[in-house]
Amino acid sequence: MKERAMSFAFLEATLAIAGALAQVTTGALIQTVGYVGPAILCVSLIFFATLLVFFFMPETLQRPEKVILNPLVHLRKVFGFYILEGSLLRKSVFWCLLMASVFVSFCQMGRMMVETLYMLNAPLCWHSLKIGVYGGIRQVVTVVGGIVILKVIQNYVSHVTVGLIAMASAAASFFLEAFATTDWMMYLVPILGIAFMCSYPIIKLLMSNLAPSNKQGAVFSSMAVMDTICHLTSSTMYNAIYTRTLKTFSGAVFLLVGGFCIISMLLLLLFRFLSNKLPSDDPPAEDPEHEETQKEKSQPFVQDINQEHSKL
Repeated sequence: MKERAMSFAFLEATLAIAGALAQVTTGALIQTVGYVGPAILCVSLIFFATLLVFFFMPETLQRPEKVILNPLVHLRKVFGFYILEGSLLRKSVFWCLLMASVFVSFCQMGRMMVETLYMLNAPLCWHSLKIGVYGGIRQVVTVVGGIVILKVIQNYVSHVTVGLIAMASAAASFFLEAFATTDWMMYLVPILGIAFMCSYPIIKLLMSNLAPSNKQGAVFSSMAVMDTICHLTSSTMYNAIYTRTLKTFSGAVFLLVGGFCIISMLLLLLFRFLSNKLPSDDPPAEDPEHEETQKEKSQPFVQDINQEHSKL
C-alpha cells in the first residue's frame, strides 16, 4: 500500500515537473518572441505526444466483439457502483472520497489564470519571466517536498492523516496568497503548501484500495470525468469572482480555494468515520466474469497502472 501511494505521488510529480519547465520556458519565450511562438510550441508538443501514443503504445485491452455505442451504458459502468452496487454505507464511503477529489481538483485547476492576473496586477506588478520562474519554483518545491513528506510520514501515520496534513498545508498557503502584497510573501506560499501534492494521490490510493479489482478502471475513469468538469467550471468561476472583487479585495478567490481545502478535510474526516463502521462481512462486490482479475493486485504496480489507463 505504501509503494502504491509513492507510485501515485511519482505520477503526479512527473506532471508537475513538466508543468514547472513549461512555465519557466513560456515566461522566457513570451519576452523574447511574443505569444505566438509559445502557442505554436505547445501545439507541436501535443501533436508529437499524439504520434507517440498512436504509433508506439501497444494496445493491451482486447477489443470486444460487439461495440456498444449507447453513452448511458458507459456512464453506468463508470458511475454505477456509486449508486447501484453495495450497501448504503459503502456507497457513502465512495461518495465521500469522490467529493473530496472534486474539491481537491477545484484547488488544483482553474486558478492558474487568476494567479497570473493577480501577480501582474498591483501591488506585485510582476513581468512574465518572473511569473514563469516563480511558477517553476513553486512546482518543484511542492513536488520534491510532497514526495519526501509522503515517504517519511506514511511510516508513522495513516494515509487519511497524510491527506489531512496535505489539505491543511494547502489551505494555509492559499490563505497567505490571498493577503500577499510583497515578493517574500508570495515566495512563502509554496513553502506553506509544500505537502499539497500528497492530497490527490492519497485520495486515489484510498479509492483504489476500496474498489474491487474489476472496478479499478471505473474508479479512475470517474475521477478523470470529475477532473474535466472541475477544470471547465473552476476557470469560469474563478475568473468571474476575480473580476467582481478586483477593486475591493483581489485575493478573495484564494480564500475560496482555501475554503475548498477545508471542505476536503471535512470529507476525509467523514470518510474515516464511515469506513471504520464498515463491517468485515461487507466486502466490495466482485463481478464473477472478472474473478481472474484478482491476480492484478499481486502484479507490479506499473503493470496495474498500464491496465487501468488502457481501460480508459
